Amino acid sequence: MKKLTQTILPAVLMLAFIAGCEVSDPGTPLANQPPTTILSYAPLDSAVVNHYLPLSWAGNDGDGTVTGFRLFVDGNFIVQTAATDTTISFTSPTSGEPAWHTFKVQAVDNDGDLDPNPPQRGFYTTNTGPTVSFSTSGSVPNGATVSRGFRMTLAAADENRSGIEFAISIDDTVSFTEWSTDSVIIFGDPTLGMFPVGTVPVSSNALAEGAHTIYARTRDSGLALSAIVSRNVTIQLGSAPSMGAVSASYNTSAGADEFYPDGSIYKRNNAEVAVAFPASAELYFGVIHSYRYDDGAGWSAWQELPELTLSDLPTGEYAYLFQARDVTGTLSDTATFSLRIVEQTLSDSILVIDETRDGNGNIGSPTDAQVDDFYAAVLAGEKVRSVDYSAQGYVSPFDLSTVGLVVWHADDFSDQNLDNAQTILEEFMQRGGRVLISGWNVMGAFTTTATVSFGSSTFGYQYLRLFAAERDASTNVQKATGLAGVNGYPAVSIDAAKVPANWNGAMSRVWVFDPRGECQVIGTLATNDAAYPLTGRVAAYYYNLSFRMAMFGVPLFFCNEADVTAILDVLIPQMLAGL
Repeated sequence: MKKLTQTILPAVLMLAFIAGCEVSDPGTPLANQPPTTILSYAPLDSAVVNHYLPLSWAGNDGDGTVTGFRLFVDGNFIVQTAATDTTISFTSPTSGEPAWHTFKVQAVDNDGDLDPNPPQRGFYTTNTGPTVSFSTSGSVPNGATVSRGFRMTLAAADENRSGIEFAISIDDTVSFTEWSTDSVIIFGDPTLGMFPVGTVPVSSNALAEGAHTIYARTRDSGLALSAIVSRNVTIQLGSAPSMGAVSASYNTSAGADEFYPDGSIYKRNNAEVAVAFPASAELYFGVIHSYRYDDGAGWSAWQELPELTLSDLPTGEYAYLFQARDVTGTLSDTATFSLRIVEQTLSDSILVIDETRDGNGNIGSPTDAQVDDFYAAVLAGEKVRSVDYSAQGYVSPFDLSTVGLVVWHADDFSDQNLDNAQTILEEFMQRGGRVLISGWNVMGAFTTTATVSFGSSTFGYQYLRLFAAERDASTNVQKATGLAGVNGYPAVSIDAAKVPANWNGAMSRVWVFDPRGECQVIGTLATNDAAYPLTGRVAAYYYNLSFRMAMFGVPLFFCNEADVTAILDVLIPQMLAGL
């Protein structure tokens, strides 16, 4: 009995399945129902409204979805769109006279069926014409004398808040350009291409030398026209753009450094040179069109901006030519620029930087030649050359690129430039260069008072190794007679023949120092008055750790040549050691 049950059950199930298939009837599918449409925002029938209209609509499809809408204006199909709103400017070209228009929208469903009864509205629109003027900025002044390439900028006003287009003409009120939404008109040579977005280039071929009238007009999106306005110009040929000063910066992750006036700069890894080479055509109301450069391989293609970026240039010298052209294609003069990317090469040579202005040769006022002769004598046997700071106005990496020691000479109490050279001296010392500073009122570069203190982030603290410095508060007291030698350095005395006789062989405006503890004292201030408050104070010191630097508060030029030679014979070999 158990076996019979197992055999019959599957057969019963199969029969049930077959019977079910035989009795099922899917019926006849319902036909697609077309969509319906409503105008949710539109003028009432026969209303009088502004020609620039916002409109919105909606659709419904009970057995599917609305996929789009067909728009009709004045019975003409315009577009099919999925949008449910728009703003339309209905043609109303006359001033104030109503114009009849209709607007209809028809929904489309997912089967492509259309609303058989789409809503439509009929209404009147009105419009008033816009006004146009020449903008006070960006337009050549009325009556100006110009070249054949210049700019006119138009401005318009429209009470109807609709779209605006502009057109312009030369010397007649018939031959206008095509309408454009751009309001900046540039007369020149359109074949040059590369005109900025938002401008309309117009050929200046019709602008012969002499007087001309430029006419302008505008229209709104309802095709209402403005009155025509005009501006007079006089064309004068022969003008050309002028190149301006070329500038460059050296961009690094820490910021941008300016090149020195001779075009040199110390090399930095992964740095970019950003060069700017602007030009001007303002003298004749011209417009610059484009720029090019020559790096020695011939002229580049024309480009819109006067900019050039050079990435990670190797050490060396680079020369460039720059040129511009105006919108007529007229070329400018040629600007030149040279770059020097410098690596410091330390050597045992010495550079004397004379920052003192050239004197008259009288006592107390040496000439540059006298200063050069003095240092040639006290540094005899060394490889020495000099830079006249007062004539050149700066010291650059190129000046220092092959020296190991800089001797900074500032022996003029009223002319100090040490503060202006902080950056170059910092960079030089960071690369292993050594610096010796001597001057009359040398700290006068940093202060106009008798004392100066240096914070921890200053050049004086970090590179001159000073906490503070001091001089006599009276600038006319001659007390200093030289240096008393300390730590094996010989004494140095003032040369009475180099100072006025009534100074009695002594100097004013000398400085004493409060150097940082790691500095070695070279000499203390010797005076003609034991009770003088500055007597015995540190007047010369030497630093030799992270870099090498020596400072003298007594001016070496005004000291006895033999004494200076003796102390430098000790100091210079220490400063040049290892080079």
